[in-house]
Amino acid sequence: MSNVTKHRFTSPKADGGDPQQVQPSQWNDGHLFIGGTAGDMLVRDPADPDFGARWAKPLTGGVWTAYTPGFSGPPPAPNLGNGVISGRYFQIEKWVTVVILFRYGSTTTGGSGGYWVFSLPFPPLIVAGVAVQQVIMPAAALSASVISSGPLIAHHLNNAMYVVTPAGSLVGPTVPFTWSDGAALIIRGSYEVA
Repeated sequence: MSNVTKHRFTSPKADGGDPQQVQPSQWNDGHLFIGGTAGDMLVRDPADPDFGARWAKPLTGGVWTAYTPGFSGPPPAPNLGNGVISGRYFQIEKWVTVVILFRYGSTTTGGSGGYWVFSLPFPPLIVAGVAVQQVIMPAAALSASVISSGPLIAHHLNNAMYVVTPAGSLVGPTVPFTWSDGAALIIRGSYEVA
């Protein structure tokens, strides 16, 4: 499907005698933009040698899209129980912004494998065949009495997000504190998809 735009200006001027020139009656004509699909938008792109523009996908429906992130760890693995894990994202072309919220419940067990792993809504772009993609997102952990000291960083490896403390420890059942009912972890950031 093509996209059409119209000028808002309408001229009361009569057309001139030279048909090779743009006439006032044509100023309100529709202009057909070839390419793109319904809902696409035309964005400036200095890299385009012909038009300086290209078609881009807008936000996914203009709103955040919910998804359920995976939550796991090495054996014996954690069990969410009555805890909560939720996620949401929006995507513009190959750029995804994501938010993950994990809340420990009264029946959640952290496992004893030492750390937790969370999943993204889409696999990130893998550069030069290297499974370690530079996806880094800020994260924060808090409980009723403790806020994680220093910023936590979520790193991506082999299609999973690991959260790391400033000291380099992986976040899990006892890091950055011993997790209990109501404690929460929030990850928020953006990354490029394949």
